[in-house]
Amino acid sequence: MDDLISRQQAIDIVMFECGKWTGLAKEISKQIKQLPSAQPERTGYWIEFPSHNAYKCSECGRIIETADGKNNVYKHYPYCHCGARMKEGE
Repeated sequence: MDDLISRQQAIDIVMFECGKWTGLAKEISKQIKQLPSAQPERTGYWIEFPSHNAYKCSECGRIIETADGKNNVYKHYPYCHCGARMKEGE
């Protein structure tokens, strides 16, 4: 299995080695950004606890408290700290 690396760190190396403004550096950086993620994306949803203005992550169980309501919880918390991308409608 391949080691996981940061796309941004790879781009930083390219920019340093090739020079930030060269066409080659820009092209390599563009291709690095288009590489698929080595980890599958985790998705979850916020489980509402209306009486406490709280929401629980369906993936890890993290609880957040907010008075913003269900429509805004996905706007303000599109990702949980566990890395799950939160999708509305579950």
